[in-house]
Amino acid sequence: EGRLYDPTGEGVNDAREGRVVFVGDPMTRIREDYLRILRFFRFQAWYGKGEADQKALAACKALKGMVSGRAAERTQKELMKLLASDDPRPALRLMAATGVLGSILPFVKSLARFDSLVAIETEQLFENDPELRLASLIPDDPQVAEQMAERLRLANNTKDRLVDAVGKNPRIVSWMSPREARRAIYALGVRTFCDRIKLAWAGSGRPVTAPQWRGLLAMAETWTPPPFPLSGDEVMKAGVPKGPMVGEVMREIEIWWIDQDFIEDKFSAIERWTPLLQNRVEAGASSPAEISRAKVAANLAKVELERTKMALVTARRELALLMGLKEAKFGAVTGNLVRVNAPPSLDRILKSVQENPQLTRFTALKAQRSAELTGARAQAVPDVTLGVGYRH
Repeated sequence: EGRLYDPTGEGVNDAREGRVVFVGDPMTRIREDYLRILRFFRFQAWYGKGEADQKALAACKALKGMVSGRAAERTQKELMKLLASDDPRPALRLMAATGVLGSILPFVKSLARFDSLVAIETEQLFENDPELRLASLIPDDPQVAEQMAERLRLANNTKDRLVDAVGKNPRIVSWMSPREARRAIYALGVRTFCDRIKLAWAGSGRPVTAPQWRGLLAMAETWTPPPFPLSGDEVMKAGVPKGPMVGEVMREIEIWWIDQDFIEDKFSAIERWTPLLQNRVEAGASSPAEISRAKVAANLAKVELERTKMALVTARRELALLMGLKEAKFGAVTGNLVRVNAPPSLDRILKSVQENPQLTRFTALKAQRSAELTGARAQAVPDVTLGVGYRH
């Protein structure tokens, strides 16, 4: 409980009705602090209901030119808070209509993609993303994104995200195949790929493609790009001399690896060395000795691969026997090696020992050997006869 003070006598009613107004003369209030123009639209986005106050709009329009000269950091904070509201579209339209939006962001030419993005976030229950909403206001041009970031003094991580989000390559479309999507995710990273998916979705103007866009987002969230299977040390062991050539060879093999849809067979990547170095020899960039060394490295890798396969087969058989299986028909075995279960009771341990087939066999074998020994001992022992006589 408490006491509510309402100096104007209209504040309570305005709050209940969702009316955002200046206290007193709007022109006077704005001249005291020109950022109150942006604050008016921010409050309108968060709390406003119905039509905006006409006197306030007129004052904002008349003094819009004064906003651009204010501190960029304060302008940026007001704008980002506005964009974080559940539905900033009506407020942005008012800012565009009064010329305020063009005063602070002259790069904005249309609100169509922005409107569509907010609608998608609302319909798909995505979180409000003020940074991506800001990116949706500008064209797909990294240079424009950099200019806007500089104008608003955006943090470096925000600037980088916006620049990456509005890039044009690779081209993002709703009918991308899974293979094309994986290549794009690997090249862009998950976050940038998702940003471009949402911006492309918002800019497509085709609501019927929503399932395809959602599918691409789901792939980005579930598919983990595999690590490149080769290292610089392995390339040098294959005979490539230390230096820039190592990076060139790795880049060419990586291009082939991506084209093979991220094949997980390391040996296949190693085998790629030989034709690659052959081409470099023909072009005069490598010596024939490098091809020989690459073949030796490939053969050694093949031997190691076969040894690893045999070790895997042996390990699977041993695991199957421990599990009481005749064959290792399982695809994978999972377990928690950290968790320690409570030990079984003594009675259970004794019962398990008694029921152990190996122990039973040992007991029977021991009884058999004892019987054989007893029988051997019971056999008749010949008597020793002594004779005494005279011999001449």
